[in-house]
Amino acid sequence: MQMSKVREILEPERLPFNLHSIEQEYGPVERAELKCPGIYYLRTAPPKNRQTNAWLYIVTEDAPISREARQYGKPVPEQPELRLFERENWDYHWQIIEYEILRYCVKNKLPLEEFEDLHTAAVYGMEVCPQYFGTFPVPNLTPWGYTVRHRTIHNGVYWIDTDRCVSALAVCYVIRDDFSKAVLSFSQLTEYDRKYGLDNTLGYSFFREADSCLPLLELVQHNRRWDWSLIDRPALMNAVWARFPEYAAAHNMREQWGRNDGFGMMLRALGIEAELQSAPENMVALAPDSGTPVPDFFMREFLTEHIVEKLSEIPQHQRPAVPELNYAKGVTANCGDRGGYSFLFCGHVTVSVF
Repeated sequence: MQMSKVREILEPERLPFNLHSIEQEYGPVERAELKCPGIYYLRTAPPKNRQTNAWLYIVTEDAPISREARQYGKPVPEQPELRLFERENWDYHWQIIEYEILRYCVKNKLPLEEFEDLHTAAVYGMEVCPQYFGTFPVPNLTPWGYTVRHRTIHNGVYWIDTDRCVSALAVCYVIRDDFSKAVLSFSQLTEYDRKYGLDNTLGYSFFREADSCLPLLELVQHNRRWDWSLIDRPALMNAVWARFPEYAAAHNMREQWGRNDGFGMMLRALGIEAELQSAPENMVALAPDSGTPVPDFFMREFLTEHIVEKLSEIPQHQRPAVPELNYAKGVTANCGDRGGYSFLFCGHVTVSVF
């Protein structure tokens, strides 16, 4: 196959297979491209039962990919020798085909397009298709020596013990993309990753044991479908309050105002009116009976200090009445309707501070 016949734009009528059953389900084919021998990339116009275009990979019987890769595709009706992979589908099997296309190009020394890279495709595939790409490898080297023992929290998230007797949390490159800047500021890299750049090496971010509660909290909140049986959530939230009280307070304030509603914020940025959503279960709650205890004097003094400080910034005639905080009875102290920090005690007591 000559290079000129790779990544070639084709007229739909020139495709070497029948489009009838494909267009019945996905709509008429508007554009077709030969990605590599036997693999075609189609864009369809939306049919009546769909609102968006579909992007499809059609893999023929003579495509230079493994039998294992082909089996993840859906047989095309009336043409079972063809395999269909729908891009952006929830099963992510289309990433397998994109990897196989890159692999063909690399093996045959064909040029890749900008931002295409076989290593990157494989690393991102490990997150969504570990059954094909394998799981993320446990990092052998850390900023504090070699890994001697590990526990798997999730694919790509490992609790590490090193030969220097340091315990740390290791989070792979793909998953660390979801961390806030506040969390990333506590991460550390190996010397190799610092030298060549994490965006090139796609290595791990490491967090010391004392700082690990913060990335773990964001992982728990952003990935509720994961198995978190190894994590004591109430104790984790207590640890965040004990180690990073400013973060916990700011997080609860954003949640109360709906600022953690990423989808709603995106709609507003696009000029679409949307009501921002918040949920009590997303708050960082204090549970005094669940380990990593925060003493009562800390809670009381921390709240009192911030209430006094914030109220002093408001003109006297505009200050709301603040009821006495009664922790024993579990009452709610409400400082007006302007919003502010939200503190949850035992999951049901809320204190709002400007």
